[in-house]
Amino acid sequence: MSEQTANITALIDSDLAVTAITLAQERNRPPDWQLEQREARPQHGLVFVLEGGALYQIGGENLTVRQNEILYLPRGSRYLTRANARDPYHFLVVSFQLAADEVLTQLPMPTQIRPANPGAYQHLFRELVQRWQHKEILYKLKCQALLADILYQLIQEIVAERVDPELLDRLQPAVLLMDRAYTQALNIDDLAHQCHLSTAHFRRLFRKAYGLSPQQYIQNLRIGKAKDLIRSELYSMSEVAARSGFGNIYYFSRVFRQVTGMPPSAYGRQI
Repeated sequence: MSEQTANITALIDSDLAVTAITLAQERNRPPDWQLEQREARPQHGLVFVLEGGALYQIGGENLTVRQNEILYLPRGSRYLTRANARDPYHFLVVSFQLAADEVLTQLPMPTQIRPANPGAYQHLFRELVQRWQHKEILYKLKCQALLADILYQLIQEIVAERVDPELLDRLQPAVLLMDRAYTQALNIDDLAHQCHLSTAHFRRLFRKAYGLSPQQYIQNLRIGKAKDLIRSELYSMSEVAARSGFGNIYYFSRVFRQVTGMPPSAYGRQI
């Protein structure tokens, strides 16, 4: 399993929650404009370039961003920005905080992004900035939702570039069945048959695509369901085990601890 595949797989159950937006502006800077971020940046940032371009010296890299590109500025980063010597630098910028910074680290999020459909991102960025500036009722909630949509689409696009889409399509019948019936006793031979593959070939292709065995994938789905049930505070641990597809409470507790690093009862006390 490659580290890249493992990191992508780790995002399946990740919670990318935007806790605050601290800045959302449209800016137009003259040619040769410069900015030096000497202190560690206190928030994450996303920049959408409308016109012109700029050189960023960040993290030991020199990056030239141009029209319709997106720049990600990690929290804690320091950088130097210099606008193009001939053209004004026109851009939209959003600064924000996350509940869990490690989510973007797991991916990892690239610094420079060339989106396949920049017009869709420009629309979202513009609406976010406009709502932030106008400050209508519940504008912060709407802006967080727009930013969450931007982040979701960006990560989906990044993941799609790193995983073979033909391989995912080939495995889709089995994955759909697992997603729908993971609480049941699923036979790996039957899953392979869904994809018209031998069992051994199915196992190899599945691990190549997801960085997990089919059994581990099903186990993660069950643990995710168990977490939801625990958070609901409506069920006993025995009921949680049964409803999430585990044979008994003892096996459930052992697997839950292996995956999360804590027993189910301790997870319940955290919420």
